[in-house]
Amino acid sequence: MTNAVLDLLLQRRSVKQLMEPGPSLDQLDAILTAAIRVPDHKGLAPWRFVVIEGEGRARFGAVLADVL
Repeated sequence: MTNAVLDLLLQRRSVKQLMEPGPSLDQLDAILTAAIRVPDHKGLAPWRFVVIEGEGRARFGAVLADVL
C-alpha cells in the first residue's frame, strides 16, 4: 500500500447522523441474512444480532451515556 493510499484512508470521514426511518423489517431481514454469510475465519459463530428500536433505543442510549 502506498503512503498516498494510507494517508487517504487515515484522513477520510464516513460518520453520518442517522435518522428515522430505519430499514423496514423486510430490509433488515435481508441485511441480517447477508451478514450471517460473511467469512468467519476465527470460528466465532453462533452470531447473535440485537435490534433495538423505539423507546428501547432511547433507554439504551441513556445507559451507554451513563457508562461512558
